Amino acid sequence: MTSTVYAHVQQRSLLSPPVLLLAAVAFVIGTAEFVAIGLVPQLARDLDTTVGAAGLTVTLYALSVGILAIPLGLALAHRHPRALLTALLFVFAAANLVAAAAPGLPLLLIGRIASAATQGVALGVAVSTVTTFVAPEARGKAVSLVFGGLMSAMFLGAPIGTYLGGVAGWRAVFVALAVLGAVLAAGLWTVLPRRIEGSRVRGGMHQLRVVTVPGVLGLLGVAVGILLVSNFFFPYLGVYLEQSAGMGSGGISMGLGVFGVAGLLGNAIGGYLGGRADTFWVTVLAMIAMVAVAALALSGGSAAVVFPALAVWGAAQMAALPIVTTAVVALGGGFAATLNVALVNLAIAAGGFVGGTFAASAIDLLPWLSVGGFGLVVAVLAARHLRAPEASAVRAEVG
Repeated sequence: MTSTVYAHVQQRSLLSPPVLLLAAVAFVIGTAEFVAIGLVPQLARDLDTTVGAAGLTVTLYALSVGILAIPLGLALAHRHPRALLTALLFVFAAANLVAAAAPGLPLLLIGRIASAATQGVALGVAVSTVTTFVAPEARGKAVSLVFGGLMSAMFLGAPIGTYLGGVAGWRAVFVALAVLGAVLAAGLWTVLPRRIEGSRVRGGMHQLRVVTVPGVLGLLGVAVGILLVSNFFFPYLGVYLEQSAGMGSGGISMGLGVFGVAGLLGNAIGGYLGGRADTFWVTVLAMIAMVAVAALALSGGSAAVVFPALAVWGAAQMAALPIVTTAVVALGGGFAATLNVALVNLAIAAGGFVGGTFAASAIDLLPWLSVGGFGLVVAVLAARHLRAPEASAVRAEVG
């Protein structure tokens, strides 16, 4: 298991260059994933293919992150963060140049898969590394800052990229991502210390021992459970707001924006709680998300209920995730963070697949699927907490 040695790194503020650069890594890599959503129609036209085929640039990316992160994480775990992150970002830059130059869909997909291959490992390393630059009590905030970069990619980076695609073409978007990746690689090589982790770091299958660390599997299960049940409904939220709530494009955009802004706020709250919270608070937040989704289902399309419900859902869900992630990193180190990224991406894809089976014929059922799923998560967490409160603590003061 990788053991992070905090004493080897001078503690810095949350606004120090290493911390901000690691958050920027999450932003740029996250933008690469989400921006394709807005480019699909243009890709279909320019590459003379169907919208469904062009949509593979989105779905294959997410699946590739989930599938490739674990084997690559195992293979690269013994590398030190400075060299590893720099190399990954240069590969990311090259992959996006391949995508930008692709004459057709097959080469574009190869570029997208290569870009996705860097994401799981890079995010895992960024999350685990950022905790080494701050005091123990600030590690939750540091993790939430990286998560904030990833969330900002969804609600800021992707729209900017979509706009750039409309103005300069989709190829310009991938070129811009390549440039940003190369700039970040150079910046990290300059700013990060040569050694961050302890010298006795094993790679390969030794890293799998992290799953035997008490608490790690349970925490990973919490993260997977929350994102799985949320994505029964969330990918189809726009369709639901249109068909069941009778909203137009303006209302849908506002609803997604409310969810995103509230999610950023919740992420900050989760960062504050991350260094001191236990599963009691994760249970409470999952329960709040469950109630918010139920309120949305019962809203009858009333904006006075829909928008507050979306805000509460986004804030509660995104507050829970940094708490869990901080604890995973504290207990299991860098590979545990990579494993977390892989599993939650697979959970997102699986949740979307389950929801997709009902989206066309029973869209009103989707929020209730999520409500039931959140209820199960709450029940499992509550039972665990009541059975052994002292064992359920997910404290992040490990160092």
